[in-house]
Amino acid sequence: MRNIGKFFEEDFKHSANGMYYLRLHDSATGFRKNDNPDGIRFSIKSPYDAILCKNGQMCCVELKSVGGTSASFGDKNNNVIKFRQVKALQKAETEGNALSYLIIHFRKYGETYAIRPTTFLTFTRLCHKKSINRNDARDIGRRIPERKLRVRKRYDLDSLFV
Repeated sequence: MRNIGKFFEEDFKHSANGMYYLRLHDSATGFRKNDNPDGIRFSIKSPYDAILCKNGQMCCVELKSVGGTSASFGDKNNNVIKFRQVKALQKAETEGNALSYLIIHFRKYGETYAIRPTTFLTFTRLCHKKSINRNDARDIGRRIPERKLRVRKRYDLDSLFV
């Protein structure tokens, strides 16, 4: 069965008309240390999902698609939103002068929000919660306009560059 979040990533990529789009791939290959009795496997993890460029401006994005009403965040592997990813977005923004967004697609509501990494990290410190819901995303981010095709969607990615 195919990961439903991949459909969102594909729709996002196909929405990048007139832009350069580079998907950063997580390494599927890793190595297992033979002398490790636990069989721990190491692999390289990309800092975020993709880089878009338009008219000389770079935009880094981490894409999340959630089927429920909220997305968990934290440092653990079972969290939907990993702090290491948001911090990598923040670094691209502060050190690289790039636009950066955490993009959360709430499938249940058919709504997608772009949230700046610094705004998201401030929210996580102040909210005393372990997840972000649609109302939170609406309050701290901005909605990305979208249109439905027959089955798939297209997103107005130009809205990320303003």
